[in-house]
Amino acid sequence: MRNEKVAKPVSCDEVVFHRNSDDTRRRILCAAAVGFSEKGYDGLGLREIAADAGVTAAMINRYFGSKEKLFRTIAADVIKLRYEKRFVFEEFCGEVSKYVMSQKLLEFDYARLDPSMFCLRSVGSRTAVPIVAEAFHRGFLLPLAKEIGGKDAELKVAMISSCIIGSVILRDMMRSPVFAGRNSRKLTKMLGNAIKNCR
Repeated sequence: MRNEKVAKPVSCDEVVFHRNSDDTRRRILCAAAVGFSEKGYDGLGLREIAADAGVTAAMINRYFGSKEKLFRTIAADVIKLRYEKRFVFEEFCGEVSKYVMSQKLLEFDYARLDPSMFCLRSVGSRTAVPIVAEAFHRGFLLPLAKEIGGKDAELKVAMISSCIIGSVILRDMMRSPVFAGRNSRKLTKMLGNAIKNCR
């Protein structure tokens, strides 16, 4: 997967920006992406994003129109199939399972964050859920189904996604002791096999 990094999420004050419109937009995106990943859609307000980005709430509205449109912009970027190699299903299964179990963060143009936590922190929001669902369908499910091909490709990707999301929930949200470091190699292999069996 492209641009994988092992790192802690960055806060906006750790990034040096130049004072121009592109950097203002990036500061807003950075503050919002990290904030949504930590607090979810409903738990984060425009004033808090503005304070973290060093701008005003009015400026966020000027750049993005609303908090919802800002979230939609980030979701479309974060929830994507990032696999630029020639697609071989078995290799894909192995790499995805390693990525999921290694807790690696992806580096975007404006922040480092875990796409799964960006999504999961907002599952209780009536506004955010349809946005995440649409971004997932367009950015991940359909492209992966196209790569897999054949009958019921979208259903297969839905099951693959269930394996991945379930693993993330158990590890990161429920803090299951089963997902402790000593089991990571075995769990990686088991997750890879579970994904393969969805084909």
